[in-house]
Amino acid sequence: MQIVTNQIYRNELREFADGGTFKKIRYTINCYLNISDNQLVKTALESNENIENLNGLNDIIKFIKMQDKLRNYPRFGDDYEVQTIYPEYDAPSTPMIDSENDPALAVYTIPVVCEVLVYDE
Repeated sequence: MQIVTNQIYRNELREFADGGTFKKIRYTINCYLNISDNQLVKTALESNENIENLNGLNDIIKFIKMQDKLRNYPRFGDDYEVQTIYPEYDAPSTPMIDSENDPALAVYTIPVVCEVLVYDE
């Protein structure tokens, strides 16, 4: 698993009269997992590696949503106040598959957004 910081888009910045700035800080969680090229019709659903991977990744998405409900946010420093954190999608995407490995390797991604107020820059 790997966590990568993405860019902060200028068009999403909002500045306030008190000097605070609203930002959306994006991260991507990359999960590298083996995948199966067996078709679903040829295997029992409970034994399909791809479905098992998606179920495990959905647990990560549920965990992120639960942290938001609990208001258990990452700390960025004293001048940062996290307002909310959420996965950008309700299912992981698979932007890359390396079929030259044996077994094949997929990179599943889960984009995560932290909406943050920054009080001093």
